[in-house]
Amino acid sequence: LLGSREKTPRTWFNTIVKSWIDCEILSDIPVIYSDGTVTTTTANAIDLIMYLNEKTPSSLVAGKFYFGSSKTALIHSKAATVVAGVSVALSAEDCSAFLTAGKKYFVQFKPDAADPCEGADSGIYTFYAT
Repeated sequence: LLGSREKTPRTWFNTIVKSWIDCEILSDIPVIYSDGTVTTTTANAIDLIMYLNEKTPSSLVAGKFYFGSSKTALIHSKAATVVAGVSVALSAEDCSAFLTAGKKYFVQFKPDAADPCEGADSGIYTFYAT
């Protein structure tokens, strides 16, 4: 879904390559996220994980998962747990303040401002809250 937000839609591959190059130009450290999985979708105990493929391992320090009701309105956030060089995750996080059972949601991980990997955002994933 990340590439579909562009004025001219792009494939997943082209979007990731552009993101990698943009990070390099800005002297940030590129990251490709893989296997984004939401295993528990209840609003008061959501579990999700994305695995890291970093140019320089263990560079990503902190970031947040952003949630929203559309791919262009990711307005709610929760701080992620970063396992250096391995993954970013939420484990049994209470998101009931902004998730409603039965609705479709979009989620994306973004490194925090001033993080060495700032700008290396993940793809956009979807799930239905239960």
